[in-house]
Amino acid sequence: LPGNPVSTLVCATLFLRPAMAVMEGLTAAPRTDTAVLATGLPTNDKRQDYLRARLEFNADGQRVATPYDRQDSSMLANLAYADCLVLRAPLAPPARAGDTVSIIPLLGGTLSIYYTRNAGQAPLRERDRLPHEENQTRSVSRFFVLF
Repeated sequence: LPGNPVSTLVCATLFLRPAMAVMEGLTAAPRTDTAVLATGLPTNDKRQDYLRARLEFNADGQRVATPYDRQDSSMLANLAYADCLVLRAPLAPPARAGDTVSIIPLLGGTLSIYYTRNAGQAPLRERDRLPHEENQTRSVSRFFVLF
C-alpha cells in the first residue's frame, strides 16, 4: 500500500478489502452504488479518479454525493469526513449537478461513525460536521472500521 493516508485508504478499498474477501470466500468486488451529484465536475484527466465526497439524502430519498472541493492527497479532514468515493473514468466529460454517478460507499464515514458514537440519534448538522480537533481521531477510526 502507498504511504500517503488518502492513497492507502483508496487502494485498501479497491484492492485489499476484495483480496481479504476472497480469502474468506466472499464476493471480491468493492460494493458500488449510484448517487446524484450535488455540484458539477470538470472534465477528468487521463487517469481514473476516486473523489472523496459527502453522502446525504434529499427529500425524495435519493443519495446525493457532494465531492469535496479540494481532492489533494494531503487533505486528511476530507478523508475523515468522506462517506463515499465518486468514480470518474479517464477523460470523463464534465458532469453537471443532478447527473447520476457511480460511488463506492466507505465504511466508517461521517454518518456511520456519528451513528456508532451517538447510538443512532439525529443526523449530523452542518455545524457538527467539522470539529477540527476530532479530525485526527476520525481518520484513525476509519482504518479500524474499514477492516
